[in-house]
Amino acid sequence: MRRNDKYRTAIGIDVGCRNINVAQLVMASSKPQIAALSMLPRTKIGEQINPEDILTMKRALKRQGFCGNDIVLAAPEGGLLRGIFDIPPQVSGTPLAQIARMELSRLHHVAPDSFEMVCWDPLDLSKSKSRLQSTAIGCTHEMADAFIDLFEDSGFRVSALDIRIAAAARACKTLTIPAPALTCILNIGWESTNLLLLCGSTVVYERPFLN
Repeated sequence: MRRNDKYRTAIGIDVGCRNINVAQLVMASSKPQIAALSMLPRTKIGEQINPEDILTMKRALKRQGFCGNDIVLAAPEGGLLRGIFDIPPQVSGTPLAQIARMELSRLHHVAPDSFEMVCWDPLDLSKSKSRLQSTAIGCTHEMADAFIDLFEDSGFRVSALDIRIAAAARACKTLTIPAPALTCILNIGWESTNLLLLCGSTVVYERPFLN
């Protein structure tokens, strides 16, 4: 008989200014279900997480039923490279990614090979526009490596570094309305609220609001 622990996903960790949100799923009958969920308050509000905080969190996760040391981290929001840019119609896939990389490089004055990124194909619902808009978000290797090293030095194995809005879009995939209708995701935090608009599975708009 196989144990359910073998089918658990990596632990998802989102470090906020006041809390650390943690979740882990288990695959049961080919459908993911929540295996463990926790929100851990931070003792040093607003400060950068340090090795002592991570070790305290690690001990708490073991007590609360989380399994394994494989984790997926939410990238720190402060240093992300964001861009909305125009592209010609019918551009998608690799050409879009190349254009997005060069645009983020130009907008933020960084080398094109100094960051990783995610971008979304533009929507062409009218079939009449000469230029379309696409959204891209990047994370520099320098910031990513420093953040990842904090957790790996504490015994975790970082499987991936994710972007919050990309993770939210995937998590709500089964709840989104088919294009061209828009789906709104509202994330209400302690100090800010984030509005995210999806058209199908494509992120078309993001805006933070201070509470």
